[in-house]
Amino acid sequence: MLFRPHFWRVRFFLAVALKKFKKNSSHAEVIYRRVSTDW
Repeated sequence: MLFRPHFWRVRFFLAVALKKFKKNSSHAEVIYRRVSTDW
């Protein structure tokens, strides 16, 4: 695994996204897939 500064930013973003879209899990999955494919 490569530990880069933006890697932690992505993790933080995912954590916030999961909390915001906890009710809409599908939307959170789309964001997670979009981020994972970009990185």
